[in-house]
Amino acid sequence: MSKISREASEKTKGFRLQKLRAIELMLDAIENTGSKASIVYSATEFEEDVYLNNRGQGDTEYFEEDKNYDPETRFTLNSPQVKNTLVSFLDIWLEKRLSRNVHFCFSSTNSYTKERSVKTESGELSFDKPLIDHLKAESIPNQEFKAIRAIIEAEYAVQYSTKQQRVSRVKELSDEEIKQFLSTIRWSFEQADHEELKQVNIRKIKSSKFYNSNLLGKEELVFNSLMELFDEKQHSDDFVERFVHASQVELAFRNIEGENPEEGLDPVWEAWGKMKISDSRNLSEKIRAVCKDFDQKSIDRLNRKVSRSLIEQNNRSHDKSLLSLKYRVFEKCEDLIHAYLKSPSSIFDEESINALISELNAEARKEIKDFEEHYNYNLSNKTTVDGLIMELFDSCYLSFD
Repeated sequence: MSKISREASEKTKGFRLQKLRAIELMLDAIENTGSKASIVYSATEFEEDVYLNNRGQGDTEYFEEDKNYDPETRFTLNSPQVKNTLVSFLDIWLEKRLSRNVHFCFSSTNSYTKERSVKTESGELSFDKPLIDHLKAESIPNQEFKAIRAIIEAEYAVQYSTKQQRVSRVKELSDEEIKQFLSTIRWSFEQADHEELKQVNIRKIKSSKFYNSNLLGKEELVFNSLMELFDEKQHSDDFVERFVHASQVELAFRNIEGENPEEGLDPVWEAWGKMKISDSRNLSEKIRAVCKDFDQKSIDRLNRKVSRSLIEQNNRSHDKSLLSLKYRVFEKCEDLIHAYLKSPSSIFDEESINALISELNAEARKEIKDFEEHYNYNLSNKTTVDGLIMELFDSCYLSFD
């Protein structure tokens, strides 16, 4: 029986939060597993947002869903995001044959509140306390349990409306089995946001068994290296290569330990500070200036890349290698755009703009790969370079005209 494919939402903030949580969980597992830490591995965007396998503790598997919405957002058990997560967790639990070695977590920077009412077979029910309170306490009164089970079964029936065999399988679960499933889920609300979580990880790096006096003052470099590691793994086409192993985490510490931060630094970072803004329009305005009917959804997608890039840059504000990378990318793109504008065959419809953006991405990555033979860039993966190019358009340095 095939499962429903689930797309991650809030991707701009979500991917970074996933990596931050994966690093935190990985560092904790390595410390807590002791001599068996070598058999701990993790991944992002594998089944759920974060996956951790700890074979040093009885081959336990941990799946976490991370939610980071507007601070005003408050969840209930009836919220679509929560119901979707419950169905996804239940899918995994059933596939794992109701294993007691499988654990889940719904983690969010937001808070929660009580449900207005819940539809059950015996009518609508309302409660004085949020149902999530009972789930967190792992003590569920009978009426509240009926409501929770009704929510799960109703959402499962909606999502698997064409797969009655799966729906019947859930309905056949006993109350005790549903309670066993619910006991595998940890509910964590009002958790640290991106900035707080970064500082949490910096502290965990300092207290790690892999840390020593040679790493003093290099904690940020270790953190950046781990973020880069998870980012590279997340985009791997090879399933086996999707996972970050404890040995790779240790290697990240060791590599930074012997590294001089200024050694191999591309000196053009200084040139970036002398750059002058020449065009105050944003990305959307620059596209509309040359192609008024450019698809708005495509512009929104490009703007999300800008947002993601700004988050990365803000969190590496002291990274000189990123400024060097940005300058090299700018210089290459400026040359390519200048050549395109000089061409008598240059046109600006949606297809040609998308083709030009693809060319800028490919040629900039090729340029950086050549420079990497001589210089070190802490962050130079495809996603970062693509985002930098869009941000250069948005922040007044590149344009199509």
